[in-house]
Amino acid sequence: MNPSKTRLLGLDGGASKVRGWEIKPTSKGYDLKGTPIENKYQDHPKYLKDFSPVDLNQQLSEKAYGKIDPQKNEIEYGQVITETIAKTILDLVAQRTGKWVIGIGFPGLKTRDKRGISAMANGPRMPNLASNIENILNHEKIDLIDRIHQLGSDADFCGLGENEGKGGHFKNIDNAYYIGGGTGVADALKLHGQLVPFDQIQDWLGKSWEMEINGSSIESLLSVRGIQEQYSIITGIQINELSKNGLYAQQILEKAQNNDQQAKEILAETGKNLGTLFFERIETIACGWQKRFNFINPERNDPITEHDYLGTCLDRGIIGQRLGVLLHRDIGSRIIWQELESTLSLMVANTDHLPETFKSNFKPKTFFRISNLRDAPALGAGISAWKIFMKKNNA
Repeated sequence: MNPSKTRLLGLDGGASKVRGWEIKPTSKGYDLKGTPIENKYQDHPKYLKDFSPVDLNQQLSEKAYGKIDPQKNEIEYGQVITETIAKTILDLVAQRTGKWVIGIGFPGLKTRDKRGISAMANGPRMPNLASNIENILNHEKIDLIDRIHQLGSDADFCGLGENEGKGGHFKNIDNAYYIGGGTGVADALKLHGQLVPFDQIQDWLGKSWEMEINGSSIESLLSVRGIQEQYSIITGIQINELSKNGLYAQQILEKAQNNDQQAKEILAETGKNLGTLFFERIETIACGWQKRFNFINPERNDPITEHDYLGTCLDRGIIGQRLGVLLHRDIGSRIIWQELESTLSLMVANTDHLPETFKSNFKPKTFFRISNLRDAPALGAGISAWKIFMKKNNA
């Protein structure tokens, strides 16, 4: 086995598409190589436009009993997703020779071996997803030097990409929180110099997607898809019509920059909610849960107030993926930024929970970073696969 002749791919599977890169390990970190390949499920000839997922409680019950029984429409839509992922890999490896290591991130609860999807709120269950992808690749004579070891969390992979990818903002920092926004939202955390997966700390810190502000989920307020949905509500224009006319979060920002009052109102609220979320992260990590938010699931236990990181103050807040792109485009107009910074500054100044040294030295302009790694999840997926591959081969 010669690692120098082995090629690496990282893929990020989402609710509507798959995006992948070839990744190059370097002495300065992992780097994205070439150009990305993106394929949408809706472009598959057997795409199910009206797919409806199985009731989530039924999914969780079947998962608990260890007997996952996908229904006919799940099997059909799962095939669409499987073939779209395989096509993305085939597009990436086209006209290249080599032995391949592949990492894949995908939403949903994983099977026990982490190679399948056992429950997913908005998609089909695919308990044999990794094996089915491998079967297609083997049929196409793609030389996999190792099997797809697991289907990881896009949130964890965002953190890994930021920590070890070239230009990542988790580098050279001990305590930082990351939120990325696209179709949904993803959290990542680094404390005391180590990545801290949210699944390991869910007893004291909630994930963004499971919390709500004033009856609305954070995901529906801070994802770029959610921003489009909020604009649809305030204007009365159906979201399908907005999409048909190419009016997404970026175009809503452009409208706000041209003094469209409804667009300005939506994006100012985005900034306010983002500032509130960052404050909750700072406060909960330093002082324990203070009941700033409710949870979408009423059965979810409140986070406990005691944890191992009490007294730790965040040094950095990072905004990534398409939400980061949106914030970058707002640097000059400061429609989102103004509310984000003023909300966070006011909450920090007025709390009795945080140390006075942190409060007196806190400056939003030095606290925030915008991530340039739009494809942090795909990068992290590749890094994770590479690390496991190298460990297995003692390289």
